[in-house]
Amino acid sequence: MSAGTIVLTLSALAAAWVIYLLVMRAAARRRYDPERVLLGACANRALGALREKGALSGADLVRLVSGVSAGNFFTGGRVRVEDPETFAPKVRDYLLSQGLAGRDGEGLCSLKK
Repeated sequence: MSAGTIVLTLSALAAAWVIYLLVMRAAARRRYDPERVLLGACANRALGALREKGALSGADLVRLVSGVSAGNFFTGGRVRVEDPETFAPKVRDYLLSQGLAGRDGEGLCSLKK
């Protein structure tokens, strides 16, 4: 290897390391909202069930969100749904407010087309 190749390789590695550190610092400064992360995980699970079934009742949603845990990659902490009866309406409202699902009667959600 020539000296120019070695210098170029070390420069590329140093630049990649600096970019990595900047990204990690920015991610660490970002505010971690555990409820938002948990809502996203439960919404993904509910959307999968909506694609399969077409509609979900309130009881189906309670069953889906029970025991779901989620966490942020950078913090390492995880949160878990402890009371699915009170968290399921939040998930339903989140799906409706984001336009991912529509109301299909009392307590029912359907996939928005």
